[in-house]
Amino acid sequence: MITGTSSGIGYALAQYFSNAGHTVYGVSRKNPSKPYQWKQIKADITKEEEIKQVFTTIKEETNQIDVLINCAGMGYAGALEDTSLDDITYLFQVNVFGSLMMSNYALPLLRNSEDARIINIGSVASEITIPFQTLYSMSKSAMYRMSEGLRMELKPEHIQVTTVLPGDTKTDFSTNRSLLTKESSRYYKRAKKSVDKMALDEEKGMHVDSVVKVVSRQLSKKRMNVYVSVGLKYKVFVWLSHVLPSKLREMLIYKIYAS
Repeated sequence: MITGTSSGIGYALAQYFSNAGHTVYGVSRKNPSKPYQWKQIKADITKEEEIKQVFTTIKEETNQIDVLINCAGMGYAGALEDTSLDDITYLFQVNVFGSLMMSNYALPLLRNSEDARIINIGSVASEITIPFQTLYSMSKSAMYRMSEGLRMELKPEHIQVTTVLPGDTKTDFSTNRSLLTKESSRYYKRAKKSVDKMALDEEKGMHVDSVVKVVSRQLSKKRMNVYVSVGLKYKVFVWLSHVLPSKLREMLIYKIYAS
């Protein structure tokens, strides 16, 4: 079962596992615009009633899920001061609360599998706070902590949980990201420069297949990693974020994304 299958990483994952002969249930608010051959269910994961209906539909066909991949996500950009409570709430509903609800409703079916696994698609931005995309970093950090808690809570039931952390990946994510900071804001020039830099990095970023390969590799392992970054460059970035002095780390990020 994979969320966010209408495009991007979710679509690529569903395509890959469907082509490999697995039964795939895709969940997204709209159907993919490109051809697909898996079982697609239209649902908004920010609405609990629609998630309930997803699992009512699935239970009519099967009583077992082996893998849940929480991939649905979105991004807002802009200064925190320009962010409304509605913006914050909706982003967390998509990136965190929806994934948690999907996991909770999937657990009864995951327990019927002999090797159940949950993979949450996070982001390197959970480990490296990106100014003017701080809200996105906050939500992905929350998803990472959610994975940690789930992993420990479910360990006695032998349900494995991991977080995959992609870096810049070439998808439609850049074009779908909204800039909340308006031209009248004191932050506008810096925020626009930061978002343009991120969009350029994503345009030159990894192919989505890089993420698919990492997910597939995790599912083939007897014991999944606690977390895994995608690509050597981003493994180094995450490692450096943990070992560099905090003032130096912040100075480097500031120069790249906030100056």
